[in-house]
Amino acid sequence: MDGHSLFGAIDGTMPWRTDFLIEHYDDPSLVSGYVPPFCAVRTATMKYVRLDPDEDPRPEELYDLEVDPFELDNRISDPDYANELAMLRARLPELCSPRPPGYGF
Repeated sequence: MDGHSLFGAIDGTMPWRTDFLIEHYDDPSLVSGYVPPFCAVRTATMKYVRLDPDEDPRPEELYDLEVDPFELDNRISDPDYANELAMLRARLPELCSPRPPGYGF
C-alpha cells in the first residue's frame, strides 16, 4: 500500500502535524448545489479559508474554533486576529500546492 509510515508519530520520534489542508474543487456543470473552489488551513484552534476571488466577492474567512465552533462569526477583519491571520495566509500557499484546477489566489 502506498503512503508514509506513521510509526514515528506513534513512538514519538516524529513530530505530529499542527495544521492541515482542506481543499475543494467542484465543476458547476456536473452537479447541482455548486460550491466554489477553495483551499483552507485548519489548526487545532483556527480555520482560514481562501475562496476563489473570481467566485466570491469576499474571498477570505477566518474562524476561531475555540469560541466559535460552528463557524458563525468571520474574524477576517478583526484586528485581534491579525497575527493568526498573517501566519495562516503565509501557510496556505505552502499546503495548497498544486492548486485545484481553475482556482487562482
